[in-house]
Amino acid sequence: MTLFVQVVDAAFYVYYWLLIIRILLSWVPQLGNAGPFRPVATFVIDITEPFLALFRRMIPAVAVGGAGIDFSPLIAIITLEVLRYFVVRLLLMIL
Repeated sequence: MTLFVQVVDAAFYVYYWLLIIRILLSWVPQLGNAGPFRPVATFVIDITEPFLALFRRMIPAVAVGGAGIDFSPLIAIITLEVLRYFVVRLLLMIL
C-alpha cells in the first residue's frame, strides 16, 4: 500500500473517530460546554456538522416517547465506511 493510500485511509479513520466523539458529545452536552473542552468540542462540531447535515435533511429524527432519536450519525458512519472502502480500493487499483 502506498503512502498516499495510507494517508487517505488514515483520514477516513480520523473522521470516523470525530463522528464518534460528536455522538458522545450529544449524549453528554455538559462536556462540550466545560471550559477546557470547549475548543475541542467546537472543533469537532464544526468539522462533523456539514457531513451530518446531509443525512439530517434526508432522515428526520424519530419521536419516541416525547424524545427524538437522531439516526443520522449511524447512517453517516455507515456511509463513511462504504466510501472509505471504495476510495481505498479505487486508489489501490490506480496506484
